[in-house]
Amino acid sequence: MNDLLSSFSRVTASSKEIIHFMTKHRILFVFIISSLAIMLSLLQTRTYLNPTRDESLYTELSTGINYNGIDEEIVEKLKSTQNDQEVLVEADLVPNRNNPFNE
Repeated sequence: MNDLLSSFSRVTASSKEIIHFMTKHRILFVFIISSLAIMLSLLQTRTYLNPTRDESLYTELSTGINYNGIDEEIVEKLKSTQNDQEVLVEADLVPNRNNPFNE
């Protein structure tokens, strides 16, 4: 039991010393933590600004692309969207206004 009490008293004493040290030098700790955060963010930003090219992935993806011809099914689907459709807008708020969409 005495061993437990003595170890507990040593732990409390050392924790008090650590807390006193941290409160005494808290500005230094804040400065270190903030500079580490800024450094990590700059390193991460640099990796996004200067990406490296993975040649094996590039060749794998580029070999899967097929440029042999025009897909006629897609062309037929897109032809129907080229037809102009009449747009009718009702001016509910201002009835005397000239509606540019009504022709």
